[in-house]
Amino acid sequence: MYLKAVLLFEFLKENNINLDKIAHLFVNHGPGNFSGIRISIATAKGLAITNKLDLYGFNSDHVINQNYAKIIDLFNKGVLIKNLIKPHY
Repeated sequence: MYLKAVLLFEFLKENNINLDKIAHLFVNHGPGNFSGIRISIATAKGLAITNKLDLYGFNSDHVINQNYAKIIDLFNKGVLIKNLIKPHY
């Protein structure tokens, strides 16, 4: 998990993403590989807690052809529930 966290922070740095300017964090809660889903959720929860971010879970089925626009649409419609993450393995 340490390596994945390092990669995440490198990604944020390389793309000039400042967590202070983010209010919402979205995490894919499956379906998927057990370990991958658990690591993703744990990392997202850690970031959300330490940076006071609102955390929202979404389902893999909401993403079509790597287009995440539907996630934002669901968020704007109030369909995604804050801090409710139900893993689907």
